[in-house]
Amino acid sequence: MKISFPSVLAWLAFLAVLIYFSSDTQAQMKDTGVFIGGGVSYAWNNFDTDDLEKVAGNISTDDAWGFNLFAGYRFIKYFSLEANHNWYDSFKIDTDNFGSLDLNVYTLILDAKAMYPFFENKLVPYVRLGGGLMHAELENEDKDGFAGNVGAGIDYFINQNISIGIDGKYVWGAIEFNDVQIEYFVGSFVIGFHF
Repeated sequence: MKISFPSVLAWLAFLAVLIYFSSDTQAQMKDTGVFIGGGVSYAWNNFDTDDLEKVAGNISTDDAWGFNLFAGYRFIKYFSLEANHNWYDSFKIDTDNFGSLDLNVYTLILDAKAMYPFFENKLVPYVRLGGGLMHAELENEDKDGFAGNVGAGIDYFINQNISIGIDGKYVWGAIEFNDVQIEYFVGSFVIGFHF
């Protein structure tokens, strides 16, 4: 499935309508509780392909669009745990000697998030650090292994129950395909629901 620019615009239009019709009551973060959400992501690859280039010739790799789903629990105002799942639509790898290959990547990671709300608890910057699993598929081969990430972001609370935000993280996997190490930076535009 290819993610088109019009579908991203449709997603952003939906978020704009949601923000417009949100209530103005108590637009601030809750100190504790469950939260869920999702968003649209874009991943910029940082694959280490030096060893593969010795046999495959010149290599170029396209970046990829993706989706992010998350759920977590805020224990106190400054700390939460979050499980997040990311899926990226094919990183396309073009080689001189082996043609074009499609790499699909899925991650399931548990993050510790430390945050410091300000502006009457409406604006919430945070840092994240976590680890979990990566599943990668290259043509007819698939592998599973450890994945880690580190990142930061900021959420804006429209009201007590809805937030929008941007999130950036660097992800690395402990699995290789033909000496290609999977690493990338991903940026996401997310919406969260807080209970």
